[in-house]
Amino acid sequence: SMSWLQQAVVIFISKNIVEAKRGDLLFFENRGEIRFPFHSMIVSDVAGNEPFVIYHTGDGNILKRVPISYLSSSRIFRISSENPHFMGLYRFSILE
Repeated sequence: SMSWLQQAVVIFISKNIVEAKRGDLLFFENRGEIRFPFHSMIVSDVAGNEPFVIYHTGDGNILKRVPISYLSSSRIFRISSENPHFMGLYRFSILE
């Protein structure tokens, strides 16, 4: 589960996306969604100053790789310290 992952193998880095590195994880919580209240994305790379993330769309076996700016209009997945759904940027503890 995500709570196990957060407690056991990753460390909180920031809610500031400029600190993102390849392999970092972004966590989101949507308490209104009963079946899947937690969501995660992985930073695939950083092109210029913009991180790209990979995430499962929820439809079948579809994964998307998008720039962070693609998420800016989403109420839940907007990367902002003011967004209560955005739990932050995490890094695998073995990488620190």
